[in-house]
Amino acid sequence: MTITTHIKFGDGLAVTDEGSGVIRVDGSGGPAGATGPAGPNLVDGSTPTPLTGLLKGNGTDIDVAVAGTDYARPTGYGTSLPGSPVDGQEHILVDSTTNPAYQWRLRYNSSSSSAYKWELVGGFPYVASSGAFTAVGDNAWHSAYAFTAPRAGEYMVRVTASGTPSAAAVLYAGAGSGGTVQAICGVSYQTTAGQPITVTGYDVVLTVAAGVVLNAMYNTSAGSTANSTTVGFSLIAKRVS
Repeated sequence: MTITTHIKFGDGLAVTDEGSGVIRVDGSGGPAGATGPAGPNLVDGSTPTPLTGLLKGNGTDIDVAVAGTDYARPTGYGTSLPGSPVDGQEHILVDSTTNPAYQWRLRYNSSSSSAYKWELVGGFPYVASSGAFTAVGDNAWHSAYAFTAPRAGEYMVRVTASGTPSAAAVLYAGAGSGGTVQAICGVSYQTTAGQPITVTGYDVVLTVAAGVVLNAMYNTSAGSTANSTTVGFSLIAKRVS
């Protein structure tokens, strides 16, 4: 008995007789179906992404956030400055991370025409004071304190001095480098023997290379009755490389 099957093809279909009883039906694409409901839009710790770092969304997609533009760049802290800084980057330079004698907050200014692009924006200086030093009254400069510059640059230095000379005297306070006075911070005169003399120094700026020793220095024309002069020293970086 012969069975005949009738197949009716709708519009938009291409029918091809490939022989040997094989017929291929190809669809040319019907109208789009209805839009289904929106899927979940959840981003969490298990969401896969090739992006690294902090991410940001703009309402359409996700991208890597840019430090200094999309969020505040973290301030560094340590005994050295970053090797490849960018404009506006900040770093706190210290001599020790466990017990610092100074903390200088510096900001990198790539637009500066100076070679010293790390500029001071805050912090506290290195301070030494209340030391007693022999005042020989020889009209010569003597170093009371020494500080090694951690970076090449400009340093603001203040030196003060006081004593009780055994005769009329002139007392100078000065800032030096390498044991040689470079600038006078102040001077005071005493015309009466045995009376105190004090120099309230002002800030001076010294430009030195890294590793150069900065000095707090004094000079007196007459020895003191106690054979000592008290010297104060403060120093802070103005801008460094």
